[in-house]
Amino acid sequence: MKNSKRMHLASAFLVQFFFTAFYTIPQVYNLYIAEDFGLGLAEIGTLVMLQSLPSTIIPLLLGRAADKFGKKQMIVGGLVLYIVGGLMMVVAKTVGFYTAGLLINAVGIAMGYGSNGPAIADNFPDKAGRYISWIEASGCVAQTLVPLIAVAIGVTWRPMYLMVSVLAVIPMLIICFVRIPKYSSADPANTGSNSRAKITLSLIILSFAMLFYCGMDATYASFVDAFFVDQRNIATHGSIALTLHGALYAVSRFLTGLIKKGEKTVIRICLAVSAASLGMILLIQNPDIDLIFCAIFSFFAAPVYPLYLAQAARDYPENSAEASSLLMAGSGIGCAVMAWAVGFVGESAGMTAAMIMLIVSGVFSLLCYIISEAMGKKQKA
Repeated sequence: MKNSKRMHLASAFLVQFFFTAFYTIPQVYNLYIAEDFGLGLAEIGTLVMLQSLPSTIIPLLLGRAADKFGKKQMIVGGLVLYIVGGLMMVVAKTVGFYTAGLLINAVGIAMGYGSNGPAIADNFPDKAGRYISWIEASGCVAQTLVPLIAVAIGVTWRPMYLMVSVLAVIPMLIICFVRIPKYSSADPANTGSNSRAKITLSLIILSFAMLFYCGMDATYASFVDAFFVDQRNIATHGSIALTLHGALYAVSRFLTGLIKKGEKTVIRICLAVSAASLGMILLIQNPDIDLIFCAIFSFFAAPVYPLYLAQAARDYPENSAEASSLLMAGSGIGCAVMAWAVGFVGESAGMTAAMIMLIVSGVFSLLCYIISEAMGKKQKA
């Protein structure tokens, strides 16, 4: 049993690492992909939106199924699609074939990721927040390594996609030998019965908090390079900001895993500081100081996502995947809509206007979270 749990943790870390690495590649290579296929900034925004779209739909369709039939099957199936879609993108000669591979890959990521965290919550209910934060930190390591590899060895986007696609076979093989319970051991009956009745309005509002948070956070990572090129006329600072983003995410989420109490206060502080740091970037307008506030943004934005997910998984142990799926759907909608909107606004009105959109999105996330917590207290009373 202990070996199975260790293997489960190892596979969960690797799944998160490769999924995040795949999402990070276009953040680094967007301008080169656009050049290869003759695309503009708005069209790149559309590709980012399409990549995020399955994470909006798939969790809602499969969240309940994962709780009923098993999260292990969802993770393995997701990895298969991830590999197939990634290899299609590697060999793509046209933007149409590239987009088809991107969508297949994104469906696989949505399937696998949608069950990865909830499976950990089921297998380790007493340490869900810690392990989910550390798993998210492994994705941050990927965010750090991808830009460094791109700069250090000068590989193009195709070899990068090939590497992270093929190596994903490793966690797929490991998880085949892992035992994952269908329901959390925190569910005394261990049946998951009556789970639908326990989805509350508070959880739905929390999914909107996740929507606005990801609208700020994920979109920042996709367009920070374009911001420095468009507003500061410096190409190198975008890569530095992305490297800082991944490194500080890893550190911040590791530290988040050590938090034993006060998580709700941490979420409020992190959202407020994140939005304020983006505002300071617009006010000061100094490229080097911009990087300092980019670092502040990355460090304080990092804890929010795993803390949102861990809260949902803990509050709904009988149907952790279904509860988490609502938050992941919110995440996907936020990423998709904001990616398209920022790409469109950035091309037509400039990246300053686009950055203001991210600040507003962060503020809305904080407000939704405060409302969700207030409603949750009323529902428990």
